Amino acid sequence: MSDSPLPAKQKTPIGILVAAAFCVFLVIASIMLWNKVGERDTRLTENETQLNAAKADSAKVQTQLEAANAKTTQLQKELDETKASAAQSQKQLDEAKASLTQIQAQANEAKTSSADLQKQLDEAKSTVSQMTNQAEQSKSASAALQAQIDEAKAAVPQLQKQLEQAKAQTAELQAKLAKATSDLALAPKPKPTK
Repeated sequence: MSDSPLPAKQKTPIGILVAAAFCVFLVIASIMLWNKVGERDTRLTENETQLNAAKADSAKVQTQLEAANAKTTQLQKELDETKASAAQSQKQLDEAKASLTQIQAQANEAKTSSADLQKQLDEAKSTVSQMTNQAEQSKSASAALQAQIDEAKAAVPQLQKQLEQAKAQTAELQAKLAKATSDLALAPKPKPTK
């Protein structure tokens, strides 16, 4: 009787232990693979977020640059209008001065009508004074507009610099995204679970 095989009860626990150890191994391997896939997805999401932020910054800088260019164009137009107005005022001033000279000559020739000529002379002087005031106001407005134009021109290089920085950041993020996409393509894909 000592040569008889071992009872079936003793063989069964060893098979169960081997199967259980194999199942534990499969569960641990699955968890490790799942964690790696999760990390990869997190990196990809972060890269996409950075790229979107860089694109938004670039669009914002472009909008600011366009607004600055529009403001510069507007100020240039206003400056041209002010110059035209100042030229017109200068022409009127020259005409008024010429008229004053004629009146002065007539006053010297006709002393008999000096009261009328004095009245005309006072009116001409008043006109010249008004024209001079208008010319001074036009010059002041022109100087103020020139200052605004200078400020706008000074802001353009700064905006250009910001645009270049945003473009550089966008290029860097696109390179990172391309590398992450390449790494993703090279990474072994997990087998789908059924």
